[in-house]
Amino acid sequence: MPQPGTRVGMARERVLQVAERLFMERGYTGVSMREIADALGIKQPALYYHAPEGKHQLYLAVLERALERHRAELHTRIAASDADLRAQLRVVVRWLLHSVPFNMARMAQIDIPALPAATAATASMLVWEALYLPIAQLFANAQARHEIRALDPTMLAGAAVALIDSLRAYDVPEEYTGPPELIGDQLIDMLLDGVLI
Repeated sequence: MPQPGTRVGMARERVLQVAERLFMERGYTGVSMREIADALGIKQPALYYHAPEGKHQLYLAVLERALERHRAELHTRIAASDADLRAQLRVVVRWLLHSVPFNMARMAQIDIPALPAATAATASMLVWEALYLPIAQLFANAQARHEIRALDPTMLAGAAVALIDSLRAYDVPEEYTGPPELIGDQLIDMLLDGVLI
């Protein structure tokens, strides 16, 4: 691994930044190594210096880096929030709405299945640890405080992430839905309170 600040480290950082932007915009299957090299202004073989195993290695490096930043910021924001579940979930929703746009549905249905098996397993674990686990822990902590009834925290985290991800899945004008934060609050209320009167 090249050291940050060195010429090689700075070149790798640039490769990761450009690849991250392209992978986040278009997904693993929507980007070729040639397109990444072109965006960098380098020849495609030079890109293999940073990812000798190919595109799946570069995708995993990008995903690991992006998810680690995401996980650290998510933990920081949760730690600074109120201790009740609703307030914590509002913090999570706002962070997810304004952070790097992980298209979770695309990742789960298209990108990860297209990876080699070992890389796919690693990618799935990275997503679990950075995104689902912190949210599942919020639900487990709320259950321990007797704030919510006992349900599987993993299932609750999956439902919360799916609801949040759905806010980005459709490009509906705000005049019909309201600001994303308001819709996020309504989704949290629906998740925690249900919809029945």
